[in-house]
Amino acid sequence: MTTPPFLNELRGLRLMKARSILWLAMLALWVCFAFAGENCFSSASSTEQDFVSQIQSLEDALSSHPQNSSIEKRLAQAYFDYGVYLKGQKRIVEATEYAQMAQNLGASRQIVQQTFPEVEAGKGALGSAPGATQTGKPSIFSSISQKTVNPDSFLFKKAMIFQLLQDGMKAYKEKNYELTQERMKQVLEYESDNKYAHELLGDVNYQLQNLEAAEEHWKASASSGNMNRVKKKLEKVTKEIPVEKGLKAAEEEHFLIRYDQSLKEYSTYDIKTLLRGAYRAVYRDLGIPLAGKTTVILYDEQAFNQAIKPNHWSGALFDGKIRIPVEEGIERDPAKARRLERLLRHELAHVFVHEIGGVATPLWLHEGVAQYEESKLSPIYIGDFLNAFEKGKIYSMKQLEGGEKLLSSDGAVFLFYQQSYLMVTYLVQKYGLYKIKELLKSIGKGDSQDSALLLVYNLAPDELGKDFSSWAKANL
Repeated sequence: MTTPPFLNELRGLRLMKARSILWLAMLALWVCFAFAGENCFSSASSTEQDFVSQIQSLEDALSSHPQNSSIEKRLAQAYFDYGVYLKGQKRIVEATEYAQMAQNLGASRQIVQQTFPEVEAGKGALGSAPGATQTGKPSIFSSISQKTVNPDSFLFKKAMIFQLLQDGMKAYKEKNYELTQERMKQVLEYESDNKYAHELLGDVNYQLQNLEAAEEHWKASASSGNMNRVKKKLEKVTKEIPVEKGLKAAEEEHFLIRYDQSLKEYSTYDIKTLLRGAYRAVYRDLGIPLAGKTTVILYDEQAFNQAIKPNHWSGALFDGKIRIPVEEGIERDPAKARRLERLLRHELAHVFVHEIGGVATPLWLHEGVAQYEESKLSPIYIGDFLNAFEKGKIYSMKQLEGGEKLLSSDGAVFLFYQQSYLMVTYLVQKYGLYKIKELLKSIGKGDSQDSALLLVYNLAPDELGKDFSSWAKANL
């Protein structure tokens, strides 16, 4: 069968058109390589400035909200994406830097190392041993000594500052104050007015009782931006400096002790003995040692009220430090010495609870555990609870979770404290003390009160409330 002439002509036209398109494509490629080089295939929406801007924005956000895991994940992805971009530009050392930072922030180790074998093999600037951090992870500090990256570049400085802040905050949580100070001073070498570094240096000095140095750093932090939380710290330390700058100092294995000069020397010896005994007792119950040393400040009663001004129903205070008023003549009065022992046991229990459960620990659990430990030295009064229980007016678990919202009057305060104590007593008697530790650990890991109760006791809050009421009716 012969092909019609018009089809041959059509095929010829198609061939000519295809050759023309191919020729134009080759010309376009030649122009692209001639003028754009390796950036020929880069997307207009993925310029280097786009990556830099995104990373800078996320780093600033994470500096303001260091516990936000969502921001961490987004920043890890941004680091990884920028690393891929840099690798496409044949900038292997810088690409490896960002790949390593992505992995350190939680990016998939397998994906990172498949894309960047230099990270796994230790060939990049981050892989060598001299730059290892105290946790054993590679650190970006090694790249400075190897001079593989320009240390004056804006982006490198931002990356260094971010990493140093992360290391410093982690060290601070672990009460490794020496490392915290070292990292924050390195941040200030890059950026002398960095408000987060000044704030953390203020926090460290405050914990070490260097109050004037803390005030200086907090002032520098507050002047760098609208830092309301720092201004509150400044207000607090301004009241404390006149009272505490004249205190004497002493140390014990687990404690930094500051005490009023009017106290007798042998009373301070007794304080050390009481602290050791309290530490052993609470540690035996909760089974987790405290990191670093806890500051304990002993005031005379007038100075305590002047510096702290607690609620009138509060006999002492834990606010990161243990603060206790010491009654005059305590060395001659056994009853006063016993009250001091109870206060120390109570406040030290707060330290352990905070160490295990963190800032999210509900107030009822904080106070319940503290009073449970105190009750081993003397009985806890529960008359207000018994009266409210008889009238059916005790707090629900939902109300207990509200914590400070309940402390509106003396009656509410007493009922809250007594019910918190009895709730912990009930949990210990029925399920064992180790379960309290598990409950705190669950909350410390980020679980809500309700989730932690369900995980540890297999009980919803309402169920726990009903069980507690049944126990109270049968045993109190």
